[in-house]
Amino acid sequence: MTILQLKIASTEVHHTAIIVLGAVLGRLCKAELCHDEVGKAAISFLSHGAAHADDTTLLPFLIGLANAHIPSSVPVLLRHAAGASPQAAALSMAALQRLPAKFISAEAQISLLAISRGEGSTHDPAIRILAIETLLMSEPPYDIVRALLADLHNATSEMARFVLAKVAAMIRASHPVSLTIQKALRDPFIKNYDFFSRDGLSSACWGFISQANASNITYNLDILFSTNGLMRRSNMDVILQGHRDALLVSQVTLEAEGLQSIFGEGLDAGGEDTDATARMSALLFGVQLKPVEFFRGYGDLLSKIWSSTGEPTTAVKGLLSLSRHQQELVLGSGLTLILHGDVALGIDITGNIDVSIWNAKSKTVISSKGAVVVLATAAVVTENWKKGVEVTTDAEVQFDTTTTVHFSRSPYLICLQMERSTFPYREKMVHFSAYQKEEHVLESKRVRVVRIPGAELPLHPANSEMCKQMFATLGSLRSSVAESDSFTDLQGMKGELANKNTTCHQTPCQKPCPCLSMNFYQPLLLRRL
Repeated sequence: MTILQLKIASTEVHHTAIIVLGAVLGRLCKAELCHDEVGKAAISFLSHGAAHADDTTLLPFLIGLANAHIPSSVPVLLRHAAGASPQAAALSMAALQRLPAKFISAEAQISLLAISRGEGSTHDPAIRILAIETLLMSEPPYDIVRALLADLHNATSEMARFVLAKVAAMIRASHPVSLTIQKALRDPFIKNYDFFSRDGLSSACWGFISQANASNITYNLDILFSTNGLMRRSNMDVILQGHRDALLVSQVTLEAEGLQSIFGEGLDAGGEDTDATARMSALLFGVQLKPVEFFRGYGDLLSKIWSSTGEPTTAVKGLLSLSRHQQELVLGSGLTLILHGDVALGIDITGNIDVSIWNAKSKTVISSKGAVVVLATAAVVTENWKKGVEVTTDAEVQFDTTTTVHFSRSPYLICLQMERSTFPYREKMVHFSAYQKEEHVLESKRVRVVRIPGAELPLHPANSEMCKQMFATLGSLRSSVAESDSFTDLQGMKGELANKNTTCHQTPCQKPCPCLSMNFYQPLLLRRL
C-alpha cells in the first residue's frame, strides 16, 4: 500500500499494480480476510481513487474495483456508469454485474433503469444495453422487469432485438430472473406482434460446449450491432457449471465505436460522434485484465492498415498453476503413502480485425487457445524401496469466434461462426518400482491418445441462413473477378470508380453508399499494382 501511494515512474507498472491489488483484495474478501487494517486500507485506496481520479488514471481503479468485488463500491460505480465516458461506463457496468444480486439495492436498480432509458448524460445504445443486462442479472422485481420490457417499444430495432434475444437466452438457461420475465411477458401490452416482430441483426446465444454427469461447459455469445449494421460490441463467456456452483472461466469482449464515420453512415439514435476506436478486453478466472486497444482515430487505423503484418493482437498469454497438493499418509501396515498432484493451465487469447475497403468486407476473429496438464503421483515409500504409479493427462483446444460482415450491399450480410478445432487428449500411466540404493528403475508404461474431432457450435437458424447467403454471394463475386481479370487494368478501375462517384453524387446515397472519393481509393489502387 505504501508503494502504491508513492509516485511510480512507469505509468504502466503503476496501473498494473492497482489492478493486481484489486485481484488480491478480491481473494482475501472471498475468504473473509479483508476486515483487518491492511484490507480496509486497500478498500479505501481503490474507492478513493475511483471517486477522485481523472480520466487518465480512472480506468485501472475501476478494473481494480471490478476484481475486488466490494459491495461498498456500488455508489461510485453507479456514478461512473451514468457518466459521459463510454469505456468507464462499460467497466463500471462489468463490475456491477460481478457483484452478488443481494448487493444491488432497490435504489441502485432504479438508477440502472434510468440509465437504460437514456436519461441524464447516457445516450449511447451500447451503454444502455449494458445497464439492461446488469439490471436483469440483479434479479429485479416484477414492476422493474415489466417497465424495462415496455420501454423496448420506443427503442431502436437493434436494441430491442438484442434485449429480446438476451431475455430468451436467460429463460432457456433457467436464470433466477426467468420466472419474473415470463410473468411480465404475459402482459398484453408486451405480448403482441409489434413487440416480437422487431427486425435486426443483434443476437444473444447460449449453448453447450460439452456435457457430463458431474459438470457442463457452456458458452454465452452476445453481439450488438448498430442500426447501420456495424458491430458495436461482442461478448463471449465460457462457464464451467457444476450441480451447485458455476465458474466463469473466461470472458472476451470486443468493442467498437465511431466506425460509422469510416463508412459514411449516420449515427444511431442517441449516439455520439466519437473517434473510430476498437479494443478488446479479457477476464480470466474472475480477474479482469487491462483492455488492449487496436486503434484510436481514423489516422491511427490507416497507419496500422498499411504497417500491419497480419499478426493478431494478444490480450492474454501465460501459464497458470491452478493447484499443487502434496500429502503423506501412514497406512495401517505402517508404510507411508505419498500423494502429489499438480494442475497447470496455459492460455493464449488473441484478436484480429481485418477491414478491407476494396473488397467491402470486414472480418473479426477472436481465438482462445487453452492447454491443461494434470499430473498425479501416488507412491509407497520405505527405507529401501519405493513403488508407485504416475498418471499424466493433457489436452489442448482452440475456439475461434469469427464475425464476417460484407457491406457491398444493403442490408449488410453478417455471418457469425464459432468453431472448435480438432484436439488431442492424452493419458499416460506409468507404474514404477525402485530400490533406494540403486539407480535402476523398473517401470511399465501405458499411453492412450484420443483425437476429439472439431465442430462448429450451433448459434441460431437466422444466422445459418445469413451465412449461406453470404458465402453464395462471395462465391459469385470470385467467379466474376476471375473471368474478367479486371484488377490488371488500372484505367478501367479508375473509370468504374469515377462512374460510381458520379452516380453517387447525382442521387441520394442508399445505405451503404457504394462509392468513396478517388482520393481515398488512390493509395489502394497503387498498392494493389
